[in-house]
Amino acid sequence: MKPTHFFGTDGIRGLYGHYPLTPKGMWSLGVALGRWILDHDSVNPFVLIGKDTRASCQAIEQALCAGLDVCGIRAISIGCAPTPAVSFLTRAHSASAGLMISASHNPSMYNGIKIFNRIGEKLSIEQEQLISSYISGDHCGENHHGSASTPIHSGTDYLKEYQDFLIQNTPELPPLRIVVDCAHGAYSATAAHILQEKGADVVDVLGCSPDGHNINAECGAVYPERLAHAVVQHGADVGISFDGDGDRVILVTADGQIQDGDQILALLAENRFVEHKAFIGQWHQVGHADVENSPLGILNTGLGPDYVGNRVSPRMVHPTFSGVVGTVLSNLGLERFLQSKNIPFVRTHVGDRWIAKKLKELGWTLGGESCGHIILADALPTGDGLLAGLHALHYIGTHIHRHGHGAEKNQGLFPIFQPTPSAMVNMTLRVPQFCQHAKFLDYYQKIQSQMGEDERVLLRPSGTEPLLRILVEGASQEFVSHLAKTIANDLEEQQCALENQRV
Repeated sequence: MKPTHFFGTDGIRGLYGHYPLTPKGMWSLGVALGRWILDHDSVNPFVLIGKDTRASCQAIEQALCAGLDVCGIRAISIGCAPTPAVSFLTRAHSASAGLMISASHNPSMYNGIKIFNRIGEKLSIEQEQLISSYISGDHCGENHHGSASTPIHSGTDYLKEYQDFLIQNTPELPPLRIVVDCAHGAYSATAAHILQEKGADVVDVLGCSPDGHNINAECGAVYPERLAHAVVQHGADVGISFDGDGDRVILVTADGQIQDGDQILALLAENRFVEHKAFIGQWHQVGHADVENSPLGILNTGLGPDYVGNRVSPRMVHPTFSGVVGTVLSNLGLERFLQSKNIPFVRTHVGDRWIAKKLKELGWTLGGESCGHIILADALPTGDGLLAGLHALHYIGTHIHRHGHGAEKNQGLFPIFQPTPSAMVNMTLRVPQFCQHAKFLDYYQKIQSQMGEDERVLLRPSGTEPLLRILVEGASQEFVSHLAKTIANDLEEQQCALENQRV
């Protein structure tokens, strides 16, 4: 792999043992990152390193630390922690950078590195390219890459700081019977405790016995079917699941129905918008007409209609809520739902890095993806499954408290919107730059011109595999499935014709 291709769509990701996920590759990254840090932060530079539960994390951590040590950069380990904890702690301690060793939702044989800047944001493409420019062939001739270094364990309970942050900055939960699935990942030791601290009755915890090799293995946010079965079996009110590094959340309602990130985003958007309007109205009543221009992103108040028992529940109210950022993969039904509520909605590229960037540009605070990445930018600039989940559970609990815990407990809540029928087909790409060919572009434009108001076609090359992802949304499942297959067949014929031209 060439240095310019060191980074992928979300940091570094790949099979452990394949470059750059090798001791030499990680040592080179450590050196490059150290040089980049010294160019921007020469006074007492240090980095924080977190990791998930994969067996390969320790070897990667040691190689990274050895490379950083070459540049005199202190590396402080915070141990096993979810990705959002690294973002939060990097910002809280003004570290030069934060490193998360994880391959997120991928199986255990994969691993990767996510890098955060001083304020807890994922690095920009430009910053990644600059770090890559420090990775050069002359490293291969040096002997340092065979060495290992142990990070400092400072004695500070970093993970408790993050837990306290979640507990103090999320609403209390009405009584809820909850099943949790931690995907044998980074939340295994902490999620249930935090939920209990917020008032939940955790009746079962799945995926909380990591062995280094079972992370995301038919469990967690990527495989929520087991959670759905457990929720029904226990008669629980709701289930919540995370992926291996804790930046995704998927919910399951009492009837065993899986609610993806689009539904969670709709739930949060609708309730935050209601809170926003209620706050503005009550603020104006007491003579604060300039609340719209207030620099405060959130205020801890008792306004609004949320109750626990017979008292108002103090919780986060969002006076500056403006709109929602989704991606090109967000379901068309979500867009139509938000339009019906007069909530602005914009789309950006796939990936929470792009969502965070767009939120920052617009000054908005809520965005997410159907896979369960949800960003609450007034709290953190990256996806946090438990943070978003606690807010969603608060709204669900409030609904259940009002309507009772019987068989109809979720009636009228989910689905928040009716998803537009959709079909996804993956086509293998064999022709270099196929999606830049004139015939492909003409075909794509023609197909789009034929789509009706509630129909959509998206042709998107995968950022991690040689695949073209064909997404079709429309009025019926039969229509979208047929059209997706037709498009795949047409484009496959185009590829074959181009291949024949090259022979």
